[in-house]
Amino acid sequence: VSIPNEVTRQWMLDIPKEEVECLDLETTGLYPHETDEVLQISICDGTGLMLLDSYVRPEKRKSWPNAEGIHGITPAMVKDSPTLKELGDLIYSILDGCTLLIGYNIRNFDLEFLKAGGVSLPNDMKVYDLIYDCSVLYGAWNDHYRNYSYISLEKVTRRFAIVYEPHDSYQDVLATIRVFYEMLDSHLMRKAIEERK
Repeated sequence: VSIPNEVTRQWMLDIPKEEVECLDLETTGLYPHETDEVLQISICDGTGLMLLDSYVRPEKRKSWPNAEGIHGITPAMVKDSPTLKELGDLIYSILDGCTLLIGYNIRNFDLEFLKAGGVSLPNDMKVYDLIYDCSVLYGAWNDHYRNYSYISLEKVTRRFAIVYEPHDSYQDVLATIRVFYEMLDSHLMRKAIEERK
C-alpha cells in the first residue's frame, strides 16, 4: 500500500483501529540475510493495545556490542527468551488477523528480518511503510538522487510533540501508530499525496 490518492488515505482512516497493526523489531545489526538476528519484537493494534511484546533469543549471535550500544539489549536480557522460530506461529496468527500492517521502515528492514528468520507471513497482507511519506513531509530534498532523504522516527515524533524512548520496539510501535493517525488525519498528508504524483 502506498498513498497515491485521497481515496486510499480515506480507506485507511476508515479501517477499524482494531484491524490495523503496527510491528517493530530490535536486532543485532542491519543485515538480516547475513549474520544479524532479531532481539525484540512488538506488535500493537491501532488502539495501542499490545498484541505481542517479547525479547527474542538469537540462535547464532552470542554478542552484538555495536547494536547493544544503541538499544541497550544485552545477551543476558534475552538468554531465557523464545527464539524467533518458536514465536513464528504466534506472529503469523497475529498478522493474519489484520487488515493493514504498518511500520517505520518495515518493508526493507522488519519484514526482511522475519523472512530471514524463517517466519511465514500472510500472502495477502497489506503493508504501509510510513518512512516514505514521512520523508516527503519532513526529509530534505536531495538534488543528486532526485528524491527526499529518509528521516528517523525520532525526528518525526518531535513534529507531533510525541514523547517516547526510541530504540525499544514496544515504544516504537506506540509512537509509530500515533504518527500514522496524526499524519492521515492532517492536511500534511495531502502534501505527500501531491508530491508523490
